[in-house]
Amino acid sequence: GDENFEDKSMATALSPTDSDSSNDIENDDDDDKMDENEDELSELDESNDSPVNMSENDTDEDPIPLLTEDPFKTHFEVELTSDDLDKLKNSDQKKQPQSFKNDCLDAVTYYPTPIAISTISLSTSDNSDLRQLHVKQRLINQWNIVNKKCVSSGGALSPLQEILFGLISSYRDMLYVNRTFDNADQIRNIYCLHALNHVLKIRQTILKNNSKIIQAQKEKKEIPEFHDQGFTRPKVLILVPFRESAKKIVETCNKLLLASDEGQINYKKRFQSEFAGDEEKRNVIRPDDYWQLFTGNTDDHFRIGINITRKVIKLYAPFYNSDIIIASPLGLRTIIGAKGDKNRDYDFLSSLDIVIADQVDVLLMQNWDHILIKCGIVNNIDGSICQVGLQIPQVFHKIDCSAINDISTEKFNFFKAEILPQYRADQCRTLIFIPSYFDFVRIKNYLKKEEINYDYISESTNASRTARIRAHFVDNKISILLYTERFHFFRRYKIRGIRHIIFYGLPQYPIFYPEIINMVETDASRLKSSSIPGATCTVLYTKYDIYQLNRIVGTERCQQLLASSKKTHLFTN
Repeated sequence: GDENFEDKSMATALSPTDSDSSNDIENDDDDDKMDENEDELSELDESNDSPVNMSENDTDEDPIPLLTEDPFKTHFEVELTSDDLDKLKNSDQKKQPQSFKNDCLDAVTYYPTPIAISTISLSTSDNSDLRQLHVKQRLINQWNIVNKKCVSSGGALSPLQEILFGLISSYRDMLYVNRTFDNADQIRNIYCLHALNHVLKIRQTILKNNSKIIQAQKEKKEIPEFHDQGFTRPKVLILVPFRESAKKIVETCNKLLLASDEGQINYKKRFQSEFAGDEEKRNVIRPDDYWQLFTGNTDDHFRIGINITRKVIKLYAPFYNSDIIIASPLGLRTIIGAKGDKNRDYDFLSSLDIVIADQVDVLLMQNWDHILIKCGIVNNIDGSICQVGLQIPQVFHKIDCSAINDISTEKFNFFKAEILPQYRADQCRTLIFIPSYFDFVRIKNYLKKEEINYDYISESTNASRTARIRAHFVDNKISILLYTERFHFFRRYKIRGIRHIIFYGLPQYPIFYPEIINMVETDASRLKSSSIPGATCTVLYTKYDIYQLNRIVGTERCQQLLASSKKTHLFTN
């Protein structure tokens, strides 16, 4: 639930458009000036690159009982079991598709999954209740105004919208090929509803988990661990071919989030100026569908980030501070570049939950290569290991575990038998980084039992004792220092005198990995010891550490480390 610590050089404000390089266009006084409270809120929000610190009562708890489980919770909060992982790993990717007919969608083809849902249902009702569909109340309040032209009866959704929302809100991959000019508004409204609903639920989840962490700290209980955030803030990417398409999406989102007499939209006039289009005089003969397609601003080079807070929608937000990114393939390509390009930047695409591509047939007419490059880097990261600035061998040891519940025991046994003997003989100045408090207590008790010269710093260690232990470690009065991730999270101290590092587990925050390694003292002459062996780094991991491993070594290396039959891998800078 705590906020990501992004590398400052990586989180440099990214200009979403070529004209957004500095304060080239100031907020307009009449509609772009934030009130004092919201300004403080936004500054705090942007400095932490997350909406977690926003003080808002956005629970949207429904007073009526809900008939179904929220698909958001099913998708993001249900953890896969060991059997599920094995089924996914060993499943035949070429399963035969299954098909059926539907009045709205015509022919439907789907591919069964090896776990959980293997069939789909497309039931509809005459009057769909958005609350029963787990839509946030903030969006329900505005939905009928936004969508009134798309429904002929008194229902909230058209039949097509109800089916599409049922599919996309359950987080299924979907390709819909029957988009027309007649149903374009229906489709746009429904995917905007889904995207905003997702962003608001992510924020609510983070706020609730942060409250639980704060309460645990007050009660001096073990702090729970939550997996509610990704590497970077953006969660939704929408690709469209023209500025006119983006303009309609932004206007739809604005109307869904804010009533006409509420809230604030930053840089609204700038947006209207840059995305407006001059109506071309139709003095040439063209088919009607041509004019329907090429209406408004048809520029295909644009990108814009949107930051959403309680009362303010910030257009032209830097990508690392954005919740939603809307771009054309060309506009995105000029930032992410290609292999070999200098000054590439695509880390802001590393934590997307939803990617929406509208008018794909038009995108195909532009340059499909831009789409393929984008697909190759979404949720694909280089890893924080690239930020290690010292030439230190980093040895990764894979520990075999047959079940998640066996991780702690198997890792402890491996540590006792294979790792610790190397460091208790003649190597001193060893820091053992431990993410789990349970593992910390276990190792501490074992070192005490074995009468090994050690000490520890944890989140419960007071300031005076911490200072004393750090001084003793520098003076080589302590051979092994146990160091918890939670202490580093809350204090971020630089520990001097380190010669060897053992990552007993991979950090939850990837930036901690290079940060800790870069503390190693490589100049032996500065250490108060007669004999100093070469600096080393040892890392322990299991196949269940896929997310932490991915953040640290990158997507490609992560796949290699998990798939390889070798148990030991060496990395050097």
